[in-house]
Amino acid sequence: MVSRVDLGLGWCLLSTDDLSARNMPEIPPDILHAIVGELDADTREDRGTLRSLLSTSKQINAYALRPFYRGIYFFEVHYNRRFLQKLSTLARDAEHNPGLRFTTAFLCTVLGGAASVVVPWGEIYRHLKTILHSLPNLGRTTISFQSVSTDVRILQSLPPSAPLTHLNLAECSMSREHLLQVLQCRPGLQWLDMYIPGQTQMAHDPEFPADVLPHLTYLSVAYSDVGLFKDPLRSLVSFTPHTWKTVLENAGTIRGLMAPFASITACHLPTVNSANVVPIVTCFPCLEYLWVQPIIGSGNVDYTALSATRLKYLRCMVYQDIPSFYGRRILDAINTLVVVDVSLFPFDTLRVCRSDEWPVHYPPEQWSRWWEHAQHAVQSAISNTAVLE
Repeated sequence: MVSRVDLGLGWCLLSTDDLSARNMPEIPPDILHAIVGELDADTREDRGTLRSLLSTSKQINAYALRPFYRGIYFFEVHYNRRFLQKLSTLARDAEHNPGLRFTTAFLCTVLGGAASVVVPWGEIYRHLKTILHSLPNLGRTTISFQSVSTDVRILQSLPPSAPLTHLNLAECSMSREHLLQVLQCRPGLQWLDMYIPGQTQMAHDPEFPADVLPHLTYLSVAYSDVGLFKDPLRSLVSFTPHTWKTVLENAGTIRGLMAPFASITACHLPTVNSANVVPIVTCFPCLEYLWVQPIIGSGNVDYTALSATRLKYLRCMVYQDIPSFYGRRILDAINTLVVVDVSLFPFDTLRVCRSDEWPVHYPPEQWSRWWEHAQHAVQSAISNTAVLE
């Protein structure tokens, strides 16, 4: 499990008698903020320093708590009792833990469970509800249990005033009607990543009105849930329709599904059938940044068919070709392209520009905006070309 929280340490020190009895002069908040801002709770040395600061005075304690509680991360490959104990410890005193008011990011992910272990999901959900109820400043959250669907109704425990902007739900076990009710309470959402497993669009299912998510800039949904959106999402910048394995030969059907997202400038197509790439991409006249991850065995993508697009950046994969040659063929076919990142399955990536090429490594992508890295790559390539000329 990964967690930045030293469970219970901070607020227990805050309540000790000798701490309140110390008579220390007040330190200007700006100075305290600057001091604590230089310390990282993820490094051993800084963590020791922060622990010492916790027992210095009440004023310093309030600032030293923040790095410990800013991000709370529970991540398990498999369910185990230790995970439940940690979750229980945090939930038990959540109501009286002052550190939780500084939490802006909360992640709870369990990738799977051993077949011989009975996972107490009811108890886990009770703890999560208690914790979420005590996070008044939560801005980003990921809740994902891949061995069981996530009941999104636990989000109703979150204080209404919480400024939630990023929501990642790997699997949702509730009806679309209930999901819509939850999202209507969070109009400030800017980032939504969700998957409703085992469901198909039914005639009686509600559609998402455009005014439900007025500030949404990033949306990731399964192909089967694209039909939830009928009205244009004008604030949307990046769109990720995933798990598009079925080949749709009717271009009109694809255009109808993609119509609400026509204004996007960035698109990521993971687990997509190669035959769907060109019909999907041509639905987005403003598209400049494209990332494609076709499913293995679906054939090659004919990127030359995108010669009429406005693409500036392409991130793609190659299985049986030389990345340098592959990237240059695409650059020759699409005049507006500036950068092509070609990943040789499954790892190495080569950045191919008009005048140069070199290996690249991408930064971690938890809550990051991949298209912003692409924008920077394009700007750098244009600047380098200008210098050479």
